Amino acid sequence: MPKKYIFILFWISFISPVQSQEEVAYSQIQVDSLKALYNDGLIENEAFVLSEIAINETNPNEKLNYSLILLEKALENNDIDYIKIAYLQKGNALQLQGEYHEALSAYFECLNWAKKQDKNNVIKNVLVSIADTYSMIGNSGSAEKYYNDAIIELRKDLDGARDSLNLASALLNAGDEYYNTEQYDKALRNFAESGEIFDQLDWQIGKAYNFGNIGMVYAKQGKDELALTNMNEAISILET
Repeated sequence: MPKKYIFILFWISFISPVQSQEEVAYSQIQVDSLKALYNDGLIENEAFVLSEIAINETNPNEKLNYSLILLEKALENNDIDYIKIAYLQKGNALQLQGEYHEALSAYFECLNWAKKQDKNNVIKNVLVSIADTYSMIGNSGSAEKYYNDAIIELRKDLDGARDSLNLASALLNAGDEYYNTEQYDKALRNFAESGEIFDQLDWQIGKAYNFGNIGMVYAKQGKDELALTNMNEAISILET
C-alpha cells in the first residue's frame, strides 16, 4: 500500500503548510486559467499567482517550471515567504519526478529559510517531506530521524483538524518505515495513535490505510486472524 503518497497528496492539494486555512485548492482547470493570465501579462501580483500555480499544479514538469520562475522572482525581491513556497514546491515537483536527491536539496533550502523566520508551521511539515523522501530512497536511518523530529514538532501547538491530520499522516508514514525495518512494536504504536486521530477526524482513507498497515504487521508476526480482521476492515472502507 502506498502510504507515503497519502501525505504527499494532502500536502499538495489539502494542507500545504504555506497556505492559510481559508484557502481552497484550485482545480487543474483553474490553474490552467491562471497560467494563461500570467503568460498573457494580465496579472498584477506575480508572486501570488505564481505561488498558487506552483502549489496546485498537478503536472510535475509544469509544477517545477513555475516553482523555478517563482523562486527567481522571490530571490530578486528577497521575499522569504515566497522563497519558502518556491523551494517547497520545487521539492514536491522533483519528488513526483523521482528526482529524490534533488528534492531533498530543495526541501533543505526551504527548511533553512523557514528557520530564519522561526516558522514552525513550515518547519514541521518540511521535516515530514524530508523523511518521506529519505524513505523513498531506502535510507531508513535518516527517514526515522526526520520522522521523529517532525513528530516532536507536530505535537507542539496542535490547532484544529489540519494540524491533527498532519500529525496522523506523519505517524502513519513513520509507522510504515518501522514496518519496513521490522520494528513491529514501534510500527503498531504509531498506527494505534494515527488510527485514533483518523477516527476522531472521521478521515476514512486514512483509517483504511491504517487498518491495512496494522494487518500487514500482524501478518509478519504470524497473527493471522488479527491480520485478516484488519485487512478486511481496510477493504470494506476502501470499497465504500
